[in-house]
Amino acid sequence: MKYLSCAVYLLLCLGLSSAADTAPENNGFNIVVEHAKVDSLEDLLPKETDQPTALAEFELPEKLNMDTFDKELKSNYHFVEFFSPYCGHCQHLAPIWKQFFIDNHLKYESQSIYMRQVDCVASGDLCERESILYYPLLRFYGPGGKLISSFSLSDYTKDADGFERYLEDQLLELGEDDKNGMTKESLKALNKKNRMVQTPELLDIVGGLNEKPVLLSFWPSSDLEFNSKNFHNDFKQVELFKECPRCFDFRNIWSKVLKNLASEVNANEIEFGYVNCLSNQKICSSLGMDDLVRGDPADYDPRLFMFLPSDMEDC
Repeated sequence: MKYLSCAVYLLLCLGLSSAADTAPENNGFNIVVEHAKVDSLEDLLPKETDQPTALAEFELPEKLNMDTFDKELKSNYHFVEFFSPYCGHCQHLAPIWKQFFIDNHLKYESQSIYMRQVDCVASGDLCERESILYYPLLRFYGPGGKLISSFSLSDYTKDADGFERYLEDQLLELGEDDKNGMTKESLKALNKKNRMVQTPELLDIVGGLNEKPVLLSFWPSSDLEFNSKNFHNDFKQVELFKECPRCFDFRNIWSKVLKNLASEVNANEIEFGYVNCLSNQKICSSLGMDDLVRGDPADYDPRLFMFLPSDMEDC
């Protein structure tokens, strides 16, 4: 049996890059200089209390609730913070979120991205519906309230720089989706090639009997829970995603890898598939994935392996 852990392979497939910052152009404003008497240069410096006062006095947009959430998210893109006013981490994040909004909301609103908040104490019904398991939780939604991704501390810092990188990455992803040239029909056909692998075939693949490389993802679910009927569905339509939010984010990454390898998949140079470890417990355990066959799925991430035919050299 030959298999490779595919962290590096996945990064190569994703081909992610950061957008370069661009300096604003000189708009040719006429500047008029007038003389004024100043007793001390200190008079020109901002007072220590100026910024905190401005921050405290600034009012963020009204918090979303069950009555306004769907209406607000019906169009455009939204960066939403779900929080509790009694949560220490939320209290620490509050001034950072507010200052980032003050400094950046006009810039992002010009790109159809709006920052909003949900108080999960005042709107517990909405947070329960959105499967908010901890606070603060930051999410990026598309038109129609479709969840696109969640802010991950493993990828971004929870500060202004991290927020900016996260939103710029979302814009890059949206741009790539627009440029990939795939029709709905071709994408649907490609998604069908990402199939659920069941026990008999999985045994052959693990034993090296496959004729070509097979890239498999392993999930903390059963064949009844996660299959071709719901694999590509929205967050709210899949029970597994509600119990395991990170599974939703991984599903999106998996779908992106599939798109980036579309030419190889369509040329039958590589196969894609996914395995539900609750329906293949012995095999998953033998591959070192005991955590995917027991415990709380919210605590575990899916795994990714590439299996090579027995007569193929390691890559």
